Amino acid sequence: VAFAPVSIPGTACNSPSGQGAVEAIDGTVSSKYLNFDIAKTGFTVYPLITNIPVRAVSLISGEDSPERDPASFALYGSPDGPRFPLQDRTPVPHFVARGAIQSFDFENTNTYAAYKVIFPTVQDPATANSMQIAEVGLLPYGDITSSNDALALSLPAGASLSGTAGSTNALLDRLLG
Repeated sequence: VAFAPVSIPGTACNSPSGQGAVEAIDGTVSSKYLNFDIAKTGFTVYPLITNIPVRAVSLISGEDSPERDPASFALYGSPDGPRFPLQDRTPVPHFVARGAIQSFDFENTNTYAAYKVIFPTVQDPATANSMQIAEVGLLPYGDITSSNDALALSLPAGASLSGTAGSTNALLDRLLG
């Protein structure tokens, strides 16, 4: 987690015990945030570090029920607490496996005192009984943009990095130059 949170209130208290919003940013994929509200679920993060802009969001899928995975996310930043302007809204493709990670980068130079992460939709709202996400990362760096970029990858225990042959090869080509 790039930003150690001070607190993480959820959008609603409709989660089972031990699966509340705080589980979304606890540094492990062995827990998850689950919300029975299904749509427009999420949480607000008040990070300890507020002088670094968020330039990417990483998501790690929960351990079961792919229909519960987010199909989109929206990130809002607040300079003062009550106002949350939209920073990014992005569709989330299907995760390739349980415990898999996806990252989404965007342009941003603003710093905020609080961030709101909302999951407007899930992968299959017709069959999902909730929304789930194992881990969310608010990151100060974006995508690798050249073959000379450095990369340090640290995944939480139980997470995996995987993809299709084409995307894995393209990622390795970008990483190795």
